[in-house]
Order: sequence, then C-alpha cells, then structure tokens
Amino acid sequence: MKYRPEIDGLRAVAVLPVILFHAGFAPFSGGYVGVDVFFVISGYLITSILLKDLSTGTFTLTRFYERRARRILPALFLIFMVSTIAAWILLLPDEMKDFTGSLAAATTFWSNIYFWQGSGYFGGPAELKPLLHTWSLGVEEQYYILFPLFLMLAWGLGRKKIIIILASLFGLSLIGAHLGALNGSNGVFFLLPTRMWELLLGIFAAFYLARTDIKQLSKPVNEALGLAGLAMILAAVFLFDENTPTPGLPLLLPTLGALLIILCGQDKNTLIYKVLSFTPLVWIGLISYSAYLWHQPLLAFARHYTYEDTPPWLLGALCLATLPLSYLSWRFVEQPFRRKDGFSRRFIFTASAIGIVFFSALGAAGYFSNGFEKLWLSRHDNVTQKTYQLLKRDPRYDNFRANEHGYYDDAACRFNKPELSAATQERLIKCAAQHGPGLAVIGDSHAIDTYGVMASSSEAPFLIGLTKGGCQLHTSEGERCSYETFLSFIQDNPDVFSQVLFEQSGQHLLNHQKDVHAHVKGLNAGKESPALKEFTNPILSYLEKLAHHVPVLWFGPRISIQADKTEILARGCDFPYMPIPGLEETHKAVDIYLEETLKTANNISYLSQNKALGFTFPEDFMNCENMYWSDNTHLSAKGEARFGGRFDLAGYLKKLRHNP
Repeated sequence: MKYRPEIDGLRAVAVLPVILFHAGFAPFSGGYVGVDVFFVISGYLITSILLKDLSTGTFTLTRFYERRARRILPALFLIFMVSTIAAWILLLPDEMKDFTGSLAAATTFWSNIYFWQGSGYFGGPAELKPLLHTWSLGVEEQYYILFPLFLMLAWGLGRKKIIIILASLFGLSLIGAHLGALNGSNGVFFLLPTRMWELLLGIFAAFYLARTDIKQLSKPVNEALGLAGLAMILAAVFLFDENTPTPGLPLLLPTLGALLIILCGQDKNTLIYKVLSFTPLVWIGLISYSAYLWHQPLLAFARHYTYEDTPPWLLGALCLATLPLSYLSWRFVEQPFRRKDGFSRRFIFTASAIGIVFFSALGAAGYFSNGFEKLWLSRHDNVTQKTYQLLKRDPRYDNFRANEHGYYDDAACRFNKPELSAATQERLIKCAAQHGPGLAVIGDSHAIDTYGVMASSSEAPFLIGLTKGGCQLHTSEGERCSYETFLSFIQDNPDVFSQVLFEQSGQHLLNHQKDVHAHVKGLNAGKESPALKEFTNPILSYLEKLAHHVPVLWFGPRISIQADKTEILARGCDFPYMPIPGLEETHKAVDIYLEETLKTANNISYLSQNKALGFTFPEDFMNCENMYWSDNTHLSAKGEARFGGRFDLAGYLKKLRHNP
C-alpha cells in the first residue's frame, strides 16, 4: 500500500484535540471527536490492506494478526507496565480494583464493554481512570477480529454485494447510534455495533479508492473538498461538547470531514496535501498511537496525585511531555517490533500470548482481591488503616436506614424514593387519609441526606422524600427528574402535605459559573449578584408554583470540607479538617441573599441549614471512631443521625406555622 504522508497529518489533527480535551482545556470541548476520526482512518487503512491481499490471493489470518500484534501490543504492554507501577504507588484499594479490572479488560480486548458498565466517558470519575482511553482500542480490536473474517467469507459474493451488505449495516448502525445517543444510552458510546458506521466510512473509502476505473477529480475540486473536510473536523472540535448526541448524527460532521480528506487529500498540488504533509504534523502523526496511549495515564495519575485539584499549568506540561515520551516509545518499542528482520513471527505470537496472560492474570488478581487491599493495608500505619476503614463503607448504608438501593422505605408512610410513580401517588393519598397532611422533602443528592436528617430527628408517621442525585432545578438535568410530576400531583392533591422542604446542592449552585464567588463577595457590601440571581430564578419560579398549593421551605445549602478520599488518607483521621478559607463567608452571604430574596415570596420560607444543624469543624467532620460525611459534600448515616439530633423539626414547623 502506497504511503500517504497526509494521512499521518490527519492522525495528528485527530490526536492533539483528544489530548487537549482530556486535559480539560475549554476551547477543545469537542476534542473527543478525534477518536471518531481515528475510526474512519482505521477503517480505510485496514480495509485497503485486506483488499490488496484478497485481490492478490496472499491474504491469511495469521499474517493479518501478526501485523496487528506488531503494531498494537508492544507499546500497549509498555503503558500497562508503567501504569501498573504508578497505580501501585498512588491508588487506593477501591481505585486499584477498578484499575486492575480495566487492565484485565484492555488486555483481552473488551475494555469498551468494561467501561460501558461504569460511569461513562465524560467528566467526574472518568478523568481519574488511567486506562479509560483503551475503550476505543477495544472497538478497533473487535473490528480487527470480525471484519477480516467477514470479508474473507464474503469475498466470493463479489464487491457489489459486499458493499450492499455493508451499506445496510451502516444505516442500521447510524440509526441505532443516534437514537441511543438521544436517549442517553451509555452503550452506544462504547460498543462496536453503534460505532461501526464510523469504521464503515473508512471502509467505503478503501473500496472506492481500490477501483481502477475511478475518474480523477480536478485539482480545484480536490482542494475545495479537502479543505472543507479539515474545516468540518475543526468545527466539531471547537463547537461540540459533552451534550452533543454522541455518536449520533452530529458526528457525521467530523467523520465525513475525515472521509473527504482521505478521498481528496492525496493530490500533491493541493493546499490540503501540503498542510497535512507539513513535517511537524507528519511527525506527530507517526507517533500518534503512542501519544494516544501515554496521555490519559499521565493526566489521570496527575489528578490522583494532586487530589484532583490539578493546576492547568501541570496539565499543559503533561500534554507537552506526551510528545517526547511518545517519540521514545515509537522509536525504541514500536519500530523495532514492526520490523520482521528484528523479531520473528513465532517470537511475536509467543511474546503476545505471554503478555496477554500476564496482564490479564494481574488484572484479575487485583480485581478479585479488592485492589490488593491486604497488601495495601500492610504498607501503612495504624492511623491510616483506621482512616481507610472509616472511608470503606458499603454505599447502601451511607444514608439513614437505607436499603440496598440507598433509599429508605418502611412499607408504610415514611419513605424516600427517586421517582413519583402512579403507585406512589396512590400511596401518598392513602397516607394523608390515615395520618393527615405530611412532610415532603424534594431535591437532589443533598436532599437525600436531608431526608435522613429529618427522619432521624422526627417520629412523624407521614414523612416522605422525592430525591435523586443530579436533580438540580437550575440546570437541564432538572427536566429529567420528578419535579413536574410532583407539581402536578400537588395541584391535584393540595391537602396531602402540610409542608414541602426543598434542598439543592450549594456546590452546584455556586460552581456553575466561575466568577460566582466574586459576585458573592459583593453581597456583604449590598451589591446585587447577577450570578446567584441567574441560578436562583429557575428555582424560585418552580417553588412559587408549588407554593400556590402548599407551604414551601427552602433548606439552604450546606458548607462542607473540600477533601477527597486520597487527601483524607494522606492526612489521617486525626487531622483537624476545616473548610477552605472564604467558604464560610461565602455560605453566610448566600444565606443572607436567599433569605432577603424570599422575604417577598408568598408562602415560601428560607432556613439556613448551617445554622439549623450547627456545623462546627473540625469535630463535625470526622475522628478516628466515626466519619460524619460520606464524601466531601454528602453526609453519612452517622452524620445524619448526629446532626438530626440538633434539629427540632416538629418545633420549627410549628413555629413557622404560627409566624409565617
């Protein structure tokens, strides 16, 4: 197959945005589409090789898989080894368990399926997964296994019938991917059937360019289409974000862009060829596989080392460091193993088998030993071991009397649920008939904690929660929750509850705009806060609708200790944990702002949670016997009981009714 330097340039255009996206640099919000471009390139290159070998009668599976093993496994095994050493040094047992599980999955070519079962690709925990990026290798490796077999078996049908079959698969794959993406399916992002359409674009390009009867396009046409393809890719890189339905129809923009470059970019007289054949771009393209392998472990382990508060300068430095590391692994690992005069086929297959067995066994051992937990504990002192045991709780018991799903239900009229079903609505009406009007707690994951606080401080027979993590009223996530269903129920049944208590995470309220802290600082000086006003308006709009039918209490945001598990383990359970400087003042200002704002609201009251629960730090965070928070913003079951004992809910509501 003729070498095309502009394809290596296209690889550079694909890999650099991926690296910058994973580093969290905002302009590259759609940088993840570089992986989609890689899929198109892979479909084209692999199919070109297969078509050549099948046409000349030289194709064998052994030869094909030897090439893939030489190309993929040596550098991948190097990354596995380096990442395992870093994981042993930096990760906690539960993190090590997840890492070793992904190690075993990546080694045996199904890491995309492993991560499909996890937390997803965008943000949060994903940033801390050193091998998350191997999901795309899983897709490609599954393609390498299945597509050559299909093409070999179908070759006798002729190219026309093969194209018809592949075109049918393309349509099914694209439709399934788009519908799944619109419905928020995690599987369509990670799985081969809904990524196959991207590979098929490259496959179609290979079939087209392999023809001997195609009419060459003119230079102006190649020029225009090639530059349009590059513009399409760059537009997706800068305009797409995590909310773009992926891998749905919008992904046609960068993938068709890649297709245009593959079809029209080889004319050496065109500007697109000259741009993509620019020596630095070609050099990055040559090392792009190693660059892709190196970048995610570097960024993820840096975030672990800095307790996730990784400064942008360090992330930028690591992006730059990816390039020399990639060159070294390309020069001294990738290249030697690709040369047949260096290592024989027998050696390649033997070494590959040993590597697969070794890393999959290591991964399985780590996964099933809970991340080598006993070995980890043996390396640390008594305080660290006590701290670890406090942090190692069954999530089922993080909330007051929670069941295995994390919610509470006494089978009568005291329960907390994430959704308001028709059956639950009937249950509420029966509870009101039996006990009189009750109290409802609604909101996000912080409201789950608040329900535990209320349940632990009150024996009221009719106390329910309608709470779900991520359900913030001032974001689009609120539309996927039960707020509107609850409002409709209250409108139809205004006598079921005597009071509705609402809470939403203050962390989300304060962090959705970077300069909100600056606005909050001005509150004490009597200045208006546009940021807080912007966030609170959607909340107030909803609560005012609710308050037409039932009294509403906004339970204000709680202050917290900004320390994650790694930081707590490093400092120990006997460390005097305090809120970060300025956070207490910020929360006081927010309390004042919301209290003043709600003075004019009809039937809505405000209560500072920080005052009501009387948080005092460091004693209210943890000691070496108990931890009162389940993480850096949520209360544990112990904390809910502790703080609930300080709050006379019934007395407060009685006072509220007499002094509206």
